[in-house]
Amino acid sequence: NEVYSSLNNFGEKDKITYETNLVTLADTKFTKSSKIGMIQNKKDIEGHILAEDLIKKEKLENEIVSYNDYYAMLNALFEKKIDAIFLSANYITIFESEEDYPELGEKTKVIYKLSKKMKNQDLELKSDKSLTEPFTMLIIGVDSENDGLNANAAFNGDTLMLLTFNPKTLNATIFSIPRDTYVPIACRKNAENKINSSAAYGTKCVIDTIEQLMDVKIDYYVKINFGGVIGLVDSLGGIDVDVPKKFCESDRYRREGKYSICLDKGYQHLNGDQALALARHRHTLLRGDIDRTKNQQIVVEAIAKKMIKNTSFNDFKEILDKISNNIATNIERDQLLSLYDTIKKMLLNSLNGEEIITI
Repeated sequence: NEVYSSLNNFGEKDKITYETNLVTLADTKFTKSSKIGMIQNKKDIEGHILAEDLIKKEKLENEIVSYNDYYAMLNALFEKKIDAIFLSANYITIFESEEDYPELGEKTKVIYKLSKKMKNQDLELKSDKSLTEPFTMLIIGVDSENDGLNANAAFNGDTLMLLTFNPKTLNATIFSIPRDTYVPIACRKNAENKINSSAAYGTKCVIDTIEQLMDVKIDYYVKINFGGVIGLVDSLGGIDVDVPKKFCESDRYRREGKYSICLDKGYQHLNGDQALALARHRHTLLRGDIDRTKNQQIVVEAIAKKMIKNTSFNDFKEILDKISNNIATNIERDQLLSLYDTIKKMLLNSLNGEEIITI
């Protein structure tokens, strides 16, 4: 009953808070003659629907220039072809990691904003595939400094893992897709860009793009806020991993200097912040994001094995409660409960000293 209650919080919320920001360059003076860029797609909540509401609310009579693409619109802003653009509230997190927009937060400012609780678009992404049969799941790591996953359609999808799991054999395969993989973006009429850019258009665009790229049906998705990784690892009492290289990385709030997290090479015990640093770091790695995906797989495997092997019921309940705010999935509660026999089998294997799961 306790687990059943906790699982209520794992599904997508019926309504979430969407927010649009009217953004200008930091040195721009916004006037009645300023041109505003807006996404043309009338179904885009933050780029069009809320943008129109904000125009009405603030009684803006400026010239509107339509764009099919957020990146083209951002480029037009920096080239000063337009003076302001409508973006999601978390636009800095989404775009600042791109090479074209360094220090985006310092170079821009928000002059107007509007938020509204609306029906969650991701509720349409349902699947009736049984979890007692082999299934495919997309794990999306959402890089956010904030706690929770209850706001905004757009997000930073730097971590993309395609996982297949056979509950009968307990075999899992994790296939990581590097963020800079240049592919046709499904919701942009197959215009090519880095695959992580699809996250700027929401979960469905990410799934459609990967299904098209890999020619595989994705049954389910799980979005995990990076803040949830910290809570999960700490709830487990830490994880043991073999760190492949000595490095330093910014902390959970992207602070460096005295706040940096530094790890030595070798097998060691990591807390949540250290595990996140290992999963995030890429700048000093020889192959950049290719090597980072390997580190992320190391972290995922360590979490999976620690959770099954060394967790009491009270610990498991605490884990569910702590991370529920940072996980969103289209797996429904009753479908999750169908995994009961599979989890029992994994626990029995653990008690018998057998391999819990083969990844």
